[in-house]
Amino acid sequence: MVLKSLLVGLFLFGFTRGISNSDIFPYGAPAGDNQLNSNAEDSSSQEIDLGVEAKFFNRRYRTVFVNENGLLSFLAEIPSYFNVQFPLDYPLIAGLYSDVDCRESGSVWFRITSDSTLLGRAQSRIESQFQASFQPEELIIATWDRVGYYERASWKKNTFQIVVASNEMDTYVLMLYPEGGIQWIKAEGKNKNMPDARGQAGIISGEGRHHLLRASGTDQIRHLDKWSNANEAGVWLYKVGPLDESEPIKEPPMTTNNQFNPETAQSCSMGSTMCHSQGSCIDHTRGFCCQCGENWFGNGRTCLPKGLAQRVNGRMSGNVNSITFQDEDLHCYVVTDDGRTYTAISRVPSRIGPEMRGLTIMGGPIGWLFAQPMQGAQNGFDITGGIFNYTGTVTFPDTRHSVTINLRFLGLDAFDYLKVEGSVDGTLPPINPPTAEIQLEDYSEEFSKIQPGVIIANAQRSFKIGDTGNLVNFEVQHRIDYDGCKAEPNDPQTRTSRFKSSRNYIVYDGAEEVVRYAMTSQMVPLGSDEDPCRGISCGVDSYCTSSEGEARCVCNAGFQEYDYGDGNKGCRDVDECAAGSNNCSPDADCYNQQGSFQCACRAGYIGNGVNCVEDVSCNQLDCNDNSECVVDRYGQPSCQCISGFTGDGEVCKIVPSEIRISGFAQPEELLFDNANPDENDPRNIEVNHFYQVSNLGPHTVGGLEVEVKWPLKDSQDQPITVLSVKPQVKYSGPMGDYLDDCHIDPSYLSASRVKRQGEEDFLEIQDLPKSDTMYSEDVDYDMETEMEYMEQNGIKFPEYGFPLESEPLPEYDYSNFESYNTVRPPPVTPESQQVTETPSDVGAGVSETTQSKDSGVENEAKDPGNGEDETPMSKLKGPGMISFTCKMNLAQQESATITVRSVLAVNNLVEQYKGIAQFQIPSEAVVIKDETIRIVGSKIASTETNVLPRDPTISLAPGQGFECGTIQCNRYADCFYLFNGRDEPECQCLPGFKGNGQECEQLEPTEVDCRQAQNCHADAMCAFDGQHGTFQCKCKSGFEGDGLSCYLKEETCLTLDNCSPYADCLGDYSGRFSCECQQGYRGDGFSCYPEPSATSQNNPSGVSKERNSSLNPSQNQLDRGQAQSPQEVVPNCYRGSCACPPGYTYDGDRCLEKSTENVPKEVGFEENSPDLCSSNEECDANASCQYNEGETRYQCVCNQFYFGNGFSCQIGPDADCNIKKDCGYQAQCVRNQDGDYSCECDKGFKGDGYFCKKDVIGCNIINNCGKYADCLFDFDEGGYRCKCDQNRGFEGDGYVCKSTQSCQENPSICDVNAMCVPDERSGGVKCQCREFYEGDGFICQAIPAQDQGYMIASQGLALMKIPFSAKLTNPGVPIMFKTSQTATGLQVDCQEEKIYWTDTTGRAIFSSNYDGSQTEPFLNAAMGFPEGIALDVDARNVYWVDSGKRTIEVARMDSKARAVIVEDNMWNPRGITLFAPMGRMFWSDWDVRKPRIESANLDGSDRIVLVDNMIGMPNSLAVDSVRYQLCWTDGGSPLRFDRAEVPPKIECMDMYGSSNRRPVIVLKDSFPYGLALTNDYVYWTDWKNPQIHGAHRESGERIPSLPHVLGMMGRPFGLVVVPQTCPTGNNNPCSENSCQYNQICLPDGRGGSKCQCDDNDPNCTSS
Repeated sequence: MVLKSLLVGLFLFGFTRGISNSDIFPYGAPAGDNQLNSNAEDSSSQEIDLGVEAKFFNRRYRTVFVNENGLLSFLAEIPSYFNVQFPLDYPLIAGLYSDVDCRESGSVWFRITSDSTLLGRAQSRIESQFQASFQPEELIIATWDRVGYYERASWKKNTFQIVVASNEMDTYVLMLYPEGGIQWIKAEGKNKNMPDARGQAGIISGEGRHHLLRASGTDQIRHLDKWSNANEAGVWLYKVGPLDESEPIKEPPMTTNNQFNPETAQSCSMGSTMCHSQGSCIDHTRGFCCQCGENWFGNGRTCLPKGLAQRVNGRMSGNVNSITFQDEDLHCYVVTDDGRTYTAISRVPSRIGPEMRGLTIMGGPIGWLFAQPMQGAQNGFDITGGIFNYTGTVTFPDTRHSVTINLRFLGLDAFDYLKVEGSVDGTLPPINPPTAEIQLEDYSEEFSKIQPGVIIANAQRSFKIGDTGNLVNFEVQHRIDYDGCKAEPNDPQTRTSRFKSSRNYIVYDGAEEVVRYAMTSQMVPLGSDEDPCRGISCGVDSYCTSSEGEARCVCNAGFQEYDYGDGNKGCRDVDECAAGSNNCSPDADCYNQQGSFQCACRAGYIGNGVNCVEDVSCNQLDCNDNSECVVDRYGQPSCQCISGFTGDGEVCKIVPSEIRISGFAQPEELLFDNANPDENDPRNIEVNHFYQVSNLGPHTVGGLEVEVKWPLKDSQDQPITVLSVKPQVKYSGPMGDYLDDCHIDPSYLSASRVKRQGEEDFLEIQDLPKSDTMYSEDVDYDMETEMEYMEQNGIKFPEYGFPLESEPLPEYDYSNFESYNTVRPPPVTPESQQVTETPSDVGAGVSETTQSKDSGVENEAKDPGNGEDETPMSKLKGPGMISFTCKMNLAQQESATITVRSVLAVNNLVEQYKGIAQFQIPSEAVVIKDETIRIVGSKIASTETNVLPRDPTISLAPGQGFECGTIQCNRYADCFYLFNGRDEPECQCLPGFKGNGQECEQLEPTEVDCRQAQNCHADAMCAFDGQHGTFQCKCKSGFEGDGLSCYLKEETCLTLDNCSPYADCLGDYSGRFSCECQQGYRGDGFSCYPEPSATSQNNPSGVSKERNSSLNPSQNQLDRGQAQSPQEVVPNCYRGSCACPPGYTYDGDRCLEKSTENVPKEVGFEENSPDLCSSNEECDANASCQYNEGETRYQCVCNQFYFGNGFSCQIGPDADCNIKKDCGYQAQCVRNQDGDYSCECDKGFKGDGYFCKKDVIGCNIINNCGKYADCLFDFDEGGYRCKCDQNRGFEGDGYVCKSTQSCQENPSICDVNAMCVPDERSGGVKCQCREFYEGDGFICQAIPAQDQGYMIASQGLALMKIPFSAKLTNPGVPIMFKTSQTATGLQVDCQEEKIYWTDTTGRAIFSSNYDGSQTEPFLNAAMGFPEGIALDVDARNVYWVDSGKRTIEVARMDSKARAVIVEDNMWNPRGITLFAPMGRMFWSDWDVRKPRIESANLDGSDRIVLVDNMIGMPNSLAVDSVRYQLCWTDGGSPLRFDRAEVPPKIECMDMYGSSNRRPVIVLKDSFPYGLALTNDYVYWTDWKNPQIHGAHRESGERIPSLPHVLGMMGRPFGLVVVPQTCPTGNNNPCSENSCQYNQICLPDGRGGSKCQCDDNDPNCTSS
């Protein structure tokens, strides 16, 4: 018999009574509680000190706040009610979070207590449920007693209590709801256009992890007093800390007899609480079901009012036709009255947008869900309540394309909005033409319930492509899985329903990149003649299905047909456990149930029963240093590689970090006096080059090497530049600059630092202090300081940096100069090795390790001529080029700058190069690549300084031109001299002329010279085009394009130049390039070695017999320029290391014979093997071709520390770490004074070099001491440590210090600017800051005139105050909160200390004080969608852009007279900023056809486009009035058919519109929006990463993000810095406004102004 009972019916007598008010902990004034202010709406307590730390997740808190709206919070108070869905981005405990209002009814009470009776009461409850010993030491008790709701409503009241119990080890939380204590679950709402969220309850860490109570945010939360997780109605109990970083909140162990768990209810006596308040409960034979009441629709557990429009929001991802999109917005709007649905997917790439229209079923699931029910039929929401999984498969048989849609409908959120997540994967046929309309006729489909919880539909349909008449046929299969009411009996009448769709409309908006689907839907039952199953009753546990018009009964899943005899057949339960047809894990037990089965993991295992894994903890796993323990949804931990590494968690390999290098010169041009060289100020002839190396991540890179090539001399051995200071690597950060020296031969430095030959009284290098600030700390080199230093040390040096003509030119030791004419040296003979004074490797770009007899300094250089370190693309080659190496360690997103500072050798240029119009001083930097890095762009960066004589002497040849070195230039050309090591003169036609410089002619009117046009892209250069004889824009190395627009190209061996010297970079048919070893060599293309040939079996060298016979040492050695073989055995020294022939060992000076014992067997070596060779190229990369005296021939010999046959060499056991590369993580291979290498831990780490662990950094370095603590040296620890100030009476660990005495006992505990006063609250005494000071009494600071050092951000419904030092313990907090607004643009008026912001939802502009008080509308009429806002504080005007009206408008602050000043050719304006001293404004426009940044005068005149290339979605702008720069955020844009992909970034440029445009930082997976600038840093908001982010403006180095309370609540928008002082003296022509009250004074950008009339005043005349 079916029993129907309304929720409010008499079945409630079956409930066991819950706890009463007397069962909760005592509260109120008699219990000694404090009370929140009941006269104020939205109030919070002051910060409450705890005697025992609260352990909360993996953090500890010493203070707590009690907040009126139903929660306890840590870190900061949350007085305002935020109408948002949980979780908040903040640590809190919410008993029932809702908009409480105690002004008419109720009180909030709280106290901290250690009362033994109450402690025992809490202990008893906790121990009985958790079956563990726990003795609390302190309780936090907060009670909400009969509280009303906003606005002053009191006819329903709520009562509940939160108790936090802690001891030194653990913390538990009790949440108590007395019977009948929850009478309301949401308030009336402050925003009438948006209802309040339903009450929410839970425990939130603020860092992602959270636990919500059952039914939080739903209609059923009103029943928390009837439910429990502790087997006592109204009692909820949790252990909240301490927890591991991945450990969830702990609940009491589940018991089978918890009668207050509604999920186990079998009848309406308890199950009714699962039904909606506007529904009823119906008992059935097998249980109960819920049903919505009249005028409501749904499945009974979830009900919605009929006729009310609905919204569906979610995210879609997918891969369609190999185009991927991720987490794009899905929005649906539903008109439930007529079943009309509108579905849209945003940011669909244009390459698949037209094809996505062919996915016509995309809007179908929403249409089925909200179809208009006809004739008693049910729509999808009636069946599922909005919780189901949908799978749709579409197949196109004609083209064999197929695509699958998966949608997961998550039910209603706290606002009754339906949430959905979805994906689409597969291929769709092309739509031709792409712009053709998709025509989809009305159609119908039959949806059948084939078994409980499963509905399917199949159909064949088609759509038409525009007017082409082409039909596209497709087949579709729908499947819907849901959790229906299992107790509901089968009803044949509702088994199958017909879904009808009409008025289908599908379109793709290419401009907005949105695809839209619209339809009108109905659900009707099938007629009796249409459904063969109509009228057929199949009995229990079966259903009817039809095939070819015939009906038959089929058993439900989990049942099988059974013959009971006498012709009676039925369906009987299948015991899947006994039959073995279950899918339980081998480590689980199977329990049979009616129609199904249940799997439960056995003891010692955890999981869902289908998948069971051994129950282990993270502590039991031994994850390596590059992995971390992660707990999955089943609670099972596993090792997973950390960010920056990849692998299976057991073995994690580093992901190469992306490195980018760029160079620039300072100055780019240098003018010197060639007529009077002695008159040149040395500060005016400096040539300084800089190379910025950036680590783009994802990990830290240690020991990164960059080789720098520098022109020190010309080809005549005369100086070009003098390195006046040692090249350095500069790291910049918030704490200042850090410098590190590059590795350079000291003889390359200037005379003030190196011995002069021939002088008896000289300064030794080692005489210079190592920490000399002139060279090591002061990056800005001061020539006057050096000259003073030299005079004090007896060193004579002329003022302009070179000896006077009467003085002999100092002879520097240039013996280690490097040239690049050859890659490898010729074979070295023993005789040649005797000449130790002359380096043998003058052509490889490096020097050997030599010993200077004079200085005692050992010089080392690295050979780049091997593998990826080679620089075949280098254009800087010749005897005058030197090279040196700079090493650096870069954190993720960190940059370092190599600084090379020099002085021009003026005398040599004047004497040797008369008639030269311009010299070019180039340099180059090459990143030495290894497996830990990946080069972005090119590994080579170059820059140059153009040196111009003030008055070049030009001798004209008769009728022709003038001499330029060895060539003759045209009279319309200049003579250039490039010091690239080869000293190449060059003639260049003047701007406006074309030709090769020796012949020049005027340009045609249609021809463009980029030297004049200045039109090259930022990643391009203006270069000579020899084919056309003109200067044209060419993209830089690593970029592609036409020079006017350049973009990064795919990295191949063509750009990376990383092939072996014996390999070629070859392309295939697809355009891909790879390294392939040349003929005669084998390997992977990066390393190639000689390949054995048929002749090499008898001739291992691979050299022909004719060639072998010519290798007579008596003659051919001399032919090759090699010395005769000596009688003694000497070492072979090559590339900085020396090796001896087999049987000998190198002792650092010579070869000594050694015993053959314990010598590793040489790989592939055979007795009497000839091993002939003619050059080093034929040997292994770690071998050289040496002369063998005994056999009178050459053979390949492995280098020192290697062994093998010379053709194949392996690392020997005695090799050092520079060869083995075996140093540990966070360690480097370092060379010591003896020349040996060893592994040493990096700075900040300690160990043996093979295993390094982080060293404790003293507080004197990182300044991390807590309040009331000092940083003192600890002799026991051997370093600085934090110590609490015991002299003032503080004790603790140095990070947290607490007072142990009162100020009455020890007055010195108070700050010098505080006094000890009575404390009315505690009855004792306290420290209180004196007048004009603020603080806690222990530390007091003077109150500033303005509260500085912070920013203000607009977060949609709130304005946030963000300290520059914001962190989790001091986050940004709201200063103004309004649920009905969307605060977007934001600016401050520093003169009046006001904030102005735009509200796009309210279509208004508001203002308030800095603290958010006195909020009032500034303008709220005739607005479309106001977004960006800017202020001219001197003229007292407000400017804003309106994307709805597509205008820029201005209004006076006082009279509010307003006018439109720009309105033509505006598409989607976003941000705006001004620079009043220049009289200009700048704005961004999202125009999808041509996004851009424009500028105009403040009166709207002289409008120009500043930026319209390589820009995606420009948002906010900001002006730097010091640097005269304009900066903006760019959300980027994907690759489109009509323009290149633009990455998200922040860029700056000269605000006058020059080409000096550069990115401050390029971002990944971001959408930067708001922007604020300080002197050194740029800050921005990000729609995808909801915090305030920052980076250094010069280096681009990221700083820690700044958190704030509402980080996860909607999108952040504007950002502004509150200035410390208000700028004055801007000479604004409108400072003294002479315009009438109905006019607006507008600067005209030319020093004057105009009086613009109010647009709404027809009687006014502008002047």
